[in-house]
Amino acid sequence: MALGAQSRGMLWLVLRRALIQLAIGLSLGVAGAFSVGKILQSILIQTSAGDPVTLGLVVVLLVVVALLASLWPARRAAALDPCSPYGI
Repeated sequence: MALGAQSRGMLWLVLRRALIQLAIGLSLGVAGAFSVGKILQSILIQTSAGDPVTLGLVVVLLVVVALLASLWPARRAAALDPCSPYGI
């Protein structure tokens, strides 16, 4: 912000970093869920190892939670005033 960044750019910077981490984590997590699900197939009752509904709901839930969790610091960073002695 002190070097001329606009609030919108600052908001996008923080959200983009969160989305990149989310994409990496979800891709590793879904791959791990499929591999562990294949191993534990005999223990699962009345569901398959790669149930698309369950995995889809978990992915949607994680995306919503991650966006909400990153929106708070992103809005705070975008609202900073570099000219103020307290930064607010």
